[in-house]
Amino acid sequence: MATPFALTNTTVVTGDRDGSTIADSTILVDAAGVIERVDAGEALPVPAGYRRIDAAGKYVAPGLINAHAHLFSDGKPLPSILTNEAMEGAVSAFFHSPFGKTMVKRRAKSNILTNCILV
Repeated sequence: MATPFALTNTTVVTGDRDGSTIADSTILVDAAGVIERVDAGEALPVPAGYRRIDAAGKYVAPGLINAHAHLFSDGKPLPSILTNEAMEGAVSAFFHSPFGKTMVKRRAKSNILTNCILV
């Protein structure tokens, strides 16, 4: 389980048409990584047990996702055999082989067609 945390003294970018921001905000994030509450100024106390992160001079845009993706991946943790340091050479050799390259291309294409909106 992760530690809940509070971003304090940050500026929230709301994402509205006017480009509004909310200065000097506090954002509470629970142990699951879900935003619990956002409040401006000192109105929102940081609960006991929350890690406090001073984000003065930083901007936060809640709701944005990590758009960095490896299309061959399904987002699940890799099996330990693939992350084992002793197997690093063998795993690399496989993925650089003709069979490995074909597998990665097929998997990427399938993930794109299944999970992406094509316009």
